[in-house]
Amino acid sequence: MYRLIEIDGNVTAYEYHEDGTYTEEQASNMLKYGTVNPTDQQISDLEAVNTTFRNNKNARKYLADTDWYVIRKTETGKAIPDDIINARQEARNNIVENT
Repeated sequence: MYRLIEIDGNVTAYEYHEDGTYTEEQASNMLKYGTVNPTDQQISDLEAVNTTFRNNKNARKYLADTDWYVIRKTETGKAIPDDIINARQEARNNIVENT
């Protein structure tokens, strides 16, 4: 069973859970969000959004992890290896901005 999470009438996420894994109180609280079985298209759309989010997160993490090269270059003048420059540019190219 899937639980769609809506904000202002827009589906923002979904969760998959097995029946019986929530207490009665938790299940009661979930009903206010609407527990439904999403269509295949909704699942596909949400998975695409989740994939984009994950890819953006990974690209931004790589940039953050390699920022020290840029700082070192700025402070000492030591060159950034070409493979790092290329990988950082690829990471920036792969980030999909929210529209």
